[in-house]
Amino acid sequence: MSSKDIKKKLVQILGIIIYLLAFVALGYFIAFLSNSKTELVDRRDGGFIFLVSVALSFYLHIIIHEGGHFLFGKLTGYRLTSFRIGSITIMKEEDKIKLKRFSIAGTGGQCLMEPPEYKEDKFPFILYNLGGGLLNIIFSIIAIIIYLIFSNMPYLLEILLSFSGIGIILGLMNIIPLKIAGAANDGYNIIFLKKNKDARYAFYRQLKINALLARGARIKDMPKEWFELSEGADINNPIIASVACMMGSYYQDNKDFQRSKEEFDYVLENSNNLLGIYKNEIECELLFYEIIGDRNIDKINKLFTKELKKYIKASKHSLSKKRLLYAYELLINKDENTAKKYLDEFEKIAKTYPYKGEVEGERELISFVKQNNEEIFNKSNDSISI
Repeated sequence: MSSKDIKKKLVQILGIIIYLLAFVALGYFIAFLSNSKTELVDRRDGGFIFLVSVALSFYLHIIIHEGGHFLFGKLTGYRLTSFRIGSITIMKEEDKIKLKRFSIAGTGGQCLMEPPEYKEDKFPFILYNLGGGLLNIIFSIIAIIIYLIFSNMPYLLEILLSFSGIGIILGLMNIIPLKIAGAANDGYNIIFLKKNKDARYAFYRQLKINALLARGARIKDMPKEWFELSEGADINNPIIASVACMMGSYYQDNKDFQRSKEEFDYVLENSNNLLGIYKNEIECELLFYEIIGDRNIDKINKLFTKELKKYIKASKHSLSKKRLLYAYELLINKDENTAKKYLDEFEKIAKTYPYKGEVEGERELISFVKQNNEEIFNKSNDSISI
């Protein structure tokens, strides 16, 4: 292990120790407040209320967290693209606020905003990234103040106690810079963006491209240079890696599957800490290319792992996963009934999907699969007639 790797490992361990110490201190603080203020709570009722309020507080703090990104983003010149909690997505379409359905496996919510014009020396990114964790902590402090004022309402105090505890934990988890399993939190992103101009520009492009997609644009119609990385760009950083992945999507939308495969292979081979979601998305597309290409069963089985199947199952609001399963059933399993089931699910999702351009692109890929299937069928009939 190199000295650089050892240093990274030590930084991660230090971050985890800081988290643990913060949680221990928070636990003692909550225990102190609980003993001094909740003596009148029946243990059974209090326990039930506490568990329910923890679950509800967690959900509320997801909303507050994403609201923090929106609020502080707005204060620094950003414009709302979409606001998602769970799979419910709010976005502006033709000057009207509309509800859509969209989700990303492993995420509870997401606030995406369109950034102001990029200026290398004055591009605002700190408050937008920091806003979620800050608002969690601000609301938690307010809850603690209310907790300390109202001493004769024990059940309300139980709710406030769990709300403030969850908020402080979530706030610290996002503000204290740390990478766990390759995933960078908001605090870590701020440090990396501050030090690395490539990452800042990649962050800007990522949000700008997403905003255009939300307005119905196709990724194939965007300037190719938006997806190109400068020489020496650190593809191990998730922000930069996301733009590299978009280059693969750019070629796919242009139906240049070979170039797309090369781009995705490059990301897999050169990123040591690629986020799980990017790795899974890339492997889904590589599996799709094998299905519509050589159809090597050994390669398909190697790509179609249990982990990938689990990810695909969790991505129930994803058009691309329905397209992938449709192709697999139609071209590999030769099961037209199951293929039709996935096609019907695709159409159902498409009705409330937030990105119209992506729907259009996915429909073209499905047409490509159908055409591919007809060619196989015709070749089979030709062989029989011979």
